[in-house]
Amino acid sequence: MVLHKTATQPPPDIVPKIRYCQLRNGVWQFRLRVPGDLKDDVGNKGEIFFSLETSDSREAEILGSEAAAKYKRQFKELRSKKTGDQQPKTREKFLRILSREQAVELARRWLIRAESAEEESQEAERAAIQNFEGVDPKSDEDDEILADISYRIAAITQEAPNWVAPTDYDDGRKFVDAYLAEEGFTVDKDSYELLRKALQKARVENLKRSSNRVARKEFQVHDQMFDNVTAYTPQTAGRRLVTISEFSQMYFAEHERVSALKTLAACKVHLRFLGDLLGANTPIQDIKREQAQFVGDALYKLPSNATKKYRGQSPLDLIKQSFPKSERLASNSRRNYFANIFAAFEYAVSTHLLDSNPFNDRWFKQRFFEKQPHKEEESEVICYTSDDLKKVFATPLYTGCKNDGRGFSIPGPNVPRRARFWVPLIGLFQGFREHEICQLNTNDLRKEEGIWVFAIRVSEENRFKNAPTVRVTPFHPELHKLGFLDYIEERQKDIKSNKFFPEITPGSLGSYSDHFSKWYARFIRKIFPSEPRPNFHSFRHTFRDALRRAGVIEERVSMLGGWSRQGQQAKYGRSKILPELAEEIAKVQFPELDLSHLYIQK
Repeated sequence: MVLHKTATQPPPDIVPKIRYCQLRNGVWQFRLRVPGDLKDDVGNKGEIFFSLETSDSREAEILGSEAAAKYKRQFKELRSKKTGDQQPKTREKFLRILSREQAVELARRWLIRAESAEEESQEAERAAIQNFEGVDPKSDEDDEILADISYRIAAITQEAPNWVAPTDYDDGRKFVDAYLAEEGFTVDKDSYELLRKALQKARVENLKRSSNRVARKEFQVHDQMFDNVTAYTPQTAGRRLVTISEFSQMYFAEHERVSALKTLAACKVHLRFLGDLLGANTPIQDIKREQAQFVGDALYKLPSNATKKYRGQSPLDLIKQSFPKSERLASNSRRNYFANIFAAFEYAVSTHLLDSNPFNDRWFKQRFFEKQPHKEEESEVICYTSDDLKKVFATPLYTGCKNDGRGFSIPGPNVPRRARFWVPLIGLFQGFREHEICQLNTNDLRKEEGIWVFAIRVSEENRFKNAPTVRVTPFHPELHKLGFLDYIEERQKDIKSNKFFPEITPGSLGSYSDHFSKWYARFIRKIFPSEPRPNFHSFRHTFRDALRRAGVIEERVSMLGGWSRQGQQAKYGRSKILPELAEEIAKVQFPELDLSHLYIQK
């Protein structure tokens, strides 16, 4: 058995210890230390001290917690005004408790703090009497104090209905409300009930230990739920608890310079979903397999485009509704949600915030990353057939339209050679990704070794999918015939913009392809009204197929298209072979597609 430190020399006047409270002349006083950096803001005070005007310890416990929550909020507001920080939104303070174990962990943390507060108070009292010997430590008030503690325990446990007045029954609601206010949490109904039951047990354990201290008994754990919980128990083994909200900010700050803007934006949506589902104030250390399972099940119930279609409704509200399968998240979307959450928690493990990733489970991986049936795999990538290409380049945009704005599909006398004209042609003959084309600068087309080349590079505004940071690709001769070099020569005279296509402006996330992508989707739907239909990325696959048909070796296919190469051979042969690559890209031909009517005659 472990003895309390007070067993050898207890103070003469022991009373139940309540956080933020002190008993003086039979009346409870509130005491709270003011943070050092805020003393001047609260009238140069070192502490806030006033009477709670009650001698009832049960009432003092509630009033003290409520007052502490009030002043701590004021401290936070004062500090925010000084630093210019904005207060966090209410949504970020939501806490969802999914299991009894999670509620017990919160109760254990509360008990550690409560025991620590009592130990600190008794340390001070021991110091005050350490010079006195022969003092009878027993106080005449001890019996009264023990009776008060017994009454409080009975009021909580309701084990003595004939002894406790009905009006004194303590179901823990007032205490939970004060606890939530102090911690800054809000919870739903189910979480509240789990927390209430767990905190009730923690309060009873704390009171029974206080009774042992008053009676000079040996230390004893009364409820095995709180075994190994004392004033000296380190919370999370010295590791700081990090909430989902805090962790998300850390993760984004670390990845904002190395991740594509769209990828980062999607990840923010997915981690916000996690915070809304589990509570943004839930520590990531509390997320176990049970919580991961809950998240996985929710992804199969969540409707698509939830933030746009169902504004104001939380994910928890939405997953309780029965949406038809056709309105729920598609398999790709579910996979992306899970993949981003999984990657974030892998980062938490690598930075030693967690010992293991609760989402790193074989069953989860099978559920979200399982291979789709062969038919569906084929349908995901649709190349342009010869007939498809004829339809695309026989539209008014290439044969004569009213204009390349709203009149792009209306026959007319004009063939404007701007973004909507050139971007699909570059996608077909160069195999570039849509966003790579839309944000090109005029100096990205230049001569190297006497050959015209495109230089696709990564910069602050150009964030691409794969390394290397610069990819040099020879210029396709068909674009030369179509007059693209003349177009660029004219663009280089523009002193206002150095963009290939200045009419393409970045979207809200900074991506230059956002607006063009939406336009091309409308454009292609007019040509191919029914599913399945090709999209812009289909140009890239069509380009790759053309290289293979021409017998270009896989290594040079990868070099021309910027596809990553695997294996040991990818490390060798880095020297420039532009003349050979120029010959290879010229082999990309579509014999049945006649664009001669668009050639520039010189």
